[in-house]
Amino acid sequence: MKKQGSCGCGAVQYSFEANKPRIINCHCSMCRAFNGAAFSTYVIIPADSFSFRDEAAHLASYCKENATKFFCRECGSPVFNSHAKYQTIRLIHFGSIHDSSDIQPKLNVWCENHLQWSMRLDQLKNFEHGMA
Repeated sequence: MKKQGSCGCGAVQYSFEANKPRIINCHCSMCRAFNGAAFSTYVIIPADSFSFRDEAAHLASYCKENATKFFCRECGSPVFNSHAKYQTIRLIHFGSIHDSSDIQPKLNVWCENHLQWSMRLDQLKNFEHGMA
C-alpha cells in the first residue's frame, strides 16, 4: 500500500509505503487529550517507510511520557506520533491521509479507558449533510 497525506493547510506533506499496516483506534486518555477527540485512529507503519517533503520548516512537536505528537506549526493539524519505546514505528493520524477509503481500523486498544458511548457509534442517528 502506498499513501500520501498532509496537514489541513498542506504545509506538511508526507508519503509512506507499507505492506500490512495496522490500523487501530486508541482509547487512551493521552490520545484523547492530544487530539481533543473520544479516541484516535492511527495507521501504524515502519518508521523507515515514512518520508516528508520539506517537513522541517512546518513540523512542530510536543512530548509527554515518552510519546511525541508531531503537528503542523501553521494550522495545528496532527500528522503522526512516535514513542520512545517503539522507535521503529510511526503512528500516522488517519485523518491526515488523502485517500483512506480503502483502509479501516481492525482493533481498539486501551479499551480500559474508553468512553462507554464510543463503542456504540453505529447506533447514533446519521445525517448526510450538516446538522439536525
